[in-house]
Amino acid sequence: MLNIKHAFERLKNVLRKINPNMVLPDNFFKYLWDYMEEITPDPDEPLVKQGSIPKFAYFIIRGFISVYYHDEKGNKLVKRFYGEECIVALLSFL
Repeated sequence: MLNIKHAFERLKNVLRKINPNMVLPDNFFKYLWDYMEEITPDPDEPLVKQGSIPKFAYFIIRGFISVYYHDEKGNKLVKRFYGEECIVALLSFL
């Protein structure tokens, strides 16, 4: 079983790789740790519903997330999939 401390180390590595030359503020990772929560959503439960504004960013520890929307006919259209060690945030839902 993966614990949140191990997942947090993985998240830190991903964030550092985004721009290795960027110096992050000293308290950046403490801030993330203080506000990060581990969730396990139900497979059929959307994290963000169509038309809503996302309130969180998600770091995928295990499995995958699909981003989809329903067209005017009600068809489910998948935009993309995100897998382990991906960050799913506001722009992912646009």
